[in-house]
This record gives sequence, structure tokens and C-alpha cells, in this order.
Amino acid sequence: MDIHLQPWSEPALGLLRRINTPQMRHHVGGPEPEEKLLARHRRYLAMPETGRGCMYAILLGNEMVGSINYHQRDWRGEQIYETGWNVLPPYQGRGIAAAAGTALIAIASEAARQPDSPRHLHAFPSVDNASSNALCNRLGFTLLGACDFEYPAGSGTLMRSNDWCLDLVDLTRTGPLPA
Repeated sequence: MDIHLQPWSEPALGLLRRINTPQMRHHVGGPEPEEKLLARHRRYLAMPETGRGCMYAILLGNEMVGSINYHQRDWRGEQIYETGWNVLPPYQGRGIAAAAGTALIAIASEAARQPDSPRHLHAFPSVDNASSNALCNRLGFTLLGACDFEYPAGSGTLMRSNDWCLDLVDLTRTGPLPA
């Protein structure tokens, strides 16, 4: 399976619109209006310039089939990397999210080697999102427990999530995870 990550670009706006559906956004509060979607797209485009993370389109061959990211944020008084992903429904259940997650972990572990970079990668899937929670487990994250998590950041809206954590520094000593 030819899965690779491509940094977010203007053409990825079409992918973002395909993700912005009731089915895809069920666990994170539902679809966003166009103005918020465009603002999100602009934030994704600007992420690499901040040096605090990157959004990627997941490509199967040359087709955009999902998205995945990591970015720095404060969590409980510590700087961490947070990750999240989406795979379009026709492509779910094929191992695409696991392959993309493995690729992203390799990228984030390289970032964690930089001075003053976070050492932990967290994922915060809804407690009701069985497939995303199973993926965290498959990728080697440790479940720290359920928590109230603000999503989107700065919105004041809390969702009940599981806090999964992966130590990127220990990972860099042991090598990448198998796909």
C-alpha cells in the first residue's frame, strides 16, 4: 500500500471540505461553517512557519484520502505535541490510519530531538470513538485515562476524551514502530 504524508497545501482545502461532514465530524462537534473551515485551512497552511508542528494530507498513491497532524500545545502545565487524524469513509478499515500514524510518529520523534521540544505525543479521541482509541493502542500509545478536553482549542467547548500518550524520546532509542 503506497501511503505517504504530504504537507498541507492549497489543494488540500478540497479534502478539508470532504472531511467536514456530519459522519466525519460526529465525535468533534459536527461540521463547521465555511468561514471557520477557511480559517482552519489558513491555520494549517501556516503551521510549518511556526516551527510548532505540521498538518499533512494522507495520500494513497496520488489521492488525498485523509489528514493527520502534530502540533505543540500546553497540556496540564507541560508542553506536548498533540496529534489527530481523519480518514475518509471509503478508505477506512484498510490500515491507512495506522500507516499514516506510524509515519507521523517518525516525524514527531525527529522533532522531539530538537532542543526545548516536547518529548510526549498525545492523542485525545472521544471516549466514544472506538476506532481512534483502538488505533492509539495499536500505535503504542499508553492510555492515561479519560479527561475533559477543550476542542477546538480556545472554544470553551469540552469533550469527554481519552488521553493517550507516547514518549517520543524513548521511541527514538528503540526505533520506529512497525506499520
